[in-house]
Amino acid sequence: MKNRIAITGIGVVSPLGTELPSFVNKLLEGVSGAGRITVFDPCKLPTRIAAQVDEDKLPLRTKDRKVGFAILAARSAIKDAEKFGSALRKNERSGLSIGLGLELFSMPDMLNHLHGKTSVLSDPMEFLQTPSDVCVPRICKEHLLKAPPLTHISACSASTDAIGCAFRMIREGKRNWMLAGGTDSMINPMGVGGFCRIQAMTQRNEEPSKASRPFDRDRDGFLLGEGAAMLVLEQWSEAVERGARIYAEVVGYGTSFD
Repeated sequence: MKNRIAITGIGVVSPLGTELPSFVNKLLEGVSGAGRITVFDPCKLPTRIAAQVDEDKLPLRTKDRKVGFAILAARSAIKDAEKFGSALRKNERSGLSIGLGLELFSMPDMLNHLHGKTSVLSDPMEFLQTPSDVCVPRICKEHLLKAPPLTHISACSASTDAIGCAFRMIREGKRNWMLAGGTDSMINPMGVGGFCRIQAMTQRNEEPSKASRPFDRDRDGFLLGEGAAMLVLEQWSEAVERGARIYAEVVGYGTSFD
């Protein structure tokens, strides 16, 4: 018999905030998180707006924005899952399944280092590493997740693949519970500039809150956003046994190449 899977924890880091009830209310009210890009100077680009996370309000900042987003979303999901009932069991049958955006090396750091413009960094994880090399071990270590982590980089479907993979692992009895979700940020010169180059971005710079309009006849491209969301998935029977709050049940998953 295959296990049923419950969602018992949710953590989010988004342009609409990090508190789940407020985030949900803003979504339902149609609040936009769009505004002028401030993480770099976009003045030379045709698109100068995006939906940014307010990093000044976060308790953790990292060199790669998506890494900090993932760590904080994971913390919130675990805390939420343990808000009701007993704590999650930390053992070799708990794990991480995470979707990530483009896996890019830090080119500026690499070039500066090769030309002798920077000193050797004290933390080797901060140099010539991709986001998965940084956030995956940090999340696993912080939450005592001992099973081998699973990383998904299937572009726009990476987070769904991560959740689906976790669902299958738990359903087949290979894990008791898992953290699953995704993180990304492409609000940087390469990310925004690249999409501008292929003319995929909106240029409605004077109306950020109205710029994302995919079903409008006057649409002119999409708007970049960033953030992270993590779920705690666990065996239904164990969720009931420990008195957890169950948000929903995952009953299936399928994929057909991105």
